[in-house]
Amino acid sequence: MRPQISLEATGLLLTAGRGSRIGGCCKGLLQIDGVPLVVRQLRTMADAGIRRAVVVIGAQADAVSAALSRHAAALSDIEITRVRIASDQLTDDPQFSVASGLKAALTLPQSSHGTVLISLVDLPLLTARHYETLWAQAHDRDADIVLPRNSAGMPGHPILLAASAIPPSVLSQPGFRLREFVGAGSTKRHEFLTEDPAYFSDLDTPQDLQSMAAIYGVFLGFPDP
Repeated sequence: MRPQISLEATGLLLTAGRGSRIGGCCKGLLQIDGVPLVVRQLRTMADAGIRRAVVVIGAQADAVSAALSRHAAALSDIEITRVRIASDQLTDDPQFSVASGLKAALTLPQSSHGTVLISLVDLPLLTARHYETLWAQAHDRDADIVLPRNSAGMPGHPILLAASAIPPSVLSQPGFRLREFVGAGSTKRHEFLTEDPAYFSDLDTPQDLQSMAAIYGVFLGFPDP
């Protein structure tokens, strides 16, 4: 039996990017059966037992906030904190999103002793089971940093970070990058080998949308103008 995700866990969902390579649409606004990805991903976190989440928004922030408000009933069992990134910090490098999101997540009540599960909004194959697997890996290995990696060496998401593994001073350093931090971080770091495409199938180009439909039968649409 897998250990249940702790009530002290916090989800961190990154959806601030412009989506410039995919057609200039924030990827959190892409829809599956009329439901925006940002809503689906938060619903997936809630289904895994995560009861609070920080959502980092930036590009088309008003539209993302409106989508969350429209679907509030479907997200009634997860407490959502929104963090908005300034327009001059919206680049292809998500460092500002990650640092700002982690700072917000770690200042929530109980979070300083809990765990943060960090995910990208454009991973439509993720289910509750994938978060539960990450949590079980941390529990079984007594690890405070856990990330999936495939046999080709590609890292995936979500990433699990114990709050105790993130010194506040690190987040305040200019140029903080999550990948570098987890790569050189705690000795209680664990990479688990998996070929499950859900951890790696993010959406960057129109071709990725086509592949998602052709290979996995997941059809994504753009929001109405």
